[in-house]
Amino acid sequence: MNNSSARSKFYIIIYTCLIGVFISFKAIGQEISKDDYDSTYYQSYPESIIARLYLSQKYTSLELRKGNDPPRLRYLPNTTLNLGIGATYQNLSLNLAYGFGFMNRDEEKGKNKKLDLQARLYGRKWAIDVYGEFYKQYYVYPKGRGNSGNQNYYIRPDLRINLVGASAYRVLNHRRFTLHPAFVQDEYQKKSAGSILLGAQAYYGDIKADSALVPFELSSYYDRRSISKVRILEIGPGAGYAYTLVLPYHLYITASFNINVNLGLVKETGANTSTDHVSVNANMLYRLGGGYNNGNWNLNAFWVNTRFAAKGDLSGNSYLLNTGNYRLIFSKRLQPGPKLKKMLRPLDRLLGK
Repeated sequence: MNNSSARSKFYIIIYTCLIGVFISFKAIGQEISKDDYDSTYYQSYPESIIARLYLSQKYTSLELRKGNDPPRLRYLPNTTLNLGIGATYQNLSLNLAYGFGFMNRDEEKGKNKKLDLQARLYGRKWAIDVYGEFYKQYYVYPKGRGNSGNQNYYIRPDLRINLVGASAYRVLNHRRFTLHPAFVQDEYQKKSAGSILLGAQAYYGDIKADSALVPFELSSYYDRRSISKVRILEIGPGAGYAYTLVLPYHLYITASFNINVNLGLVKETGANTSTDHVSVNANMLYRLGGGYNNGNWNLNAFWVNTRFAAKGDLSGNSYLLNTGNYRLIFSKRLQPGPKLKKMLRPLDRLLGK
């Protein structure tokens, strides 16, 4: 495949993700504006603007396993810690962030190159997570593993991981429970509540390197150690539960856990070999957040992580992909004045208000 064709396919994926995000934003915005809820449990502020300042770090990592035999082979990206600003209005969010050099001086792990399009589209009835992960260059954790007689990090500038997918879960108790205080900051949970989550997940993953994924020093622990390319396609239903515990002094903790049972197809390619394997895998989605929220000011942190699991051929090799985001947020609810409301009218019409 020539470079022009590869770039064309790459741009098609990006544009598809962006269009999907826009459609989801519009659909969720219409859903919230037309739905009702129990205001004794939480309060929504769709007419307000939520301004935020935040620190964020995203990641997509890879772990190879062979049964329960040590050592684990973990590839991590040296991603940047980003400082950002953002705003939310009518459930449409825009965030801009940058990894300044003074915040990121850990060069011994290599320089990771990435395009990360994670999006959290949390409406009142639906919680949607969209992934568009394109990473290049990883290091092996812990330090020294994979390097024979060398205590530096083993760096793989040739390792690339692409992951595109989405999950969608119906929030059954949407009248009394909301994910927004921890993850969007435009609502305020007054009383503790929880909800069952029902939905599905689908994703495609592409892992490839110029040479074997397993370093020579660790090759004796793995079967089919010449594999340099893995393609994964999975889809399946899932269920879970989310709960917010409201504490005194406007403190709160939100936790959510989902498990998916996916049918997966894995294609492994190595030196003079290629195998396909079909299996059933358990994937997990964790959400954890909390902090201080009085309806006007919100200081909180959250962590969202999705673990994708896939099994290789009958030798027993397995692959674990983790993608997620850590974020620390300080936000303030602002009430737009008459002039700003007039400027926002086109956006209100776009969102179906």
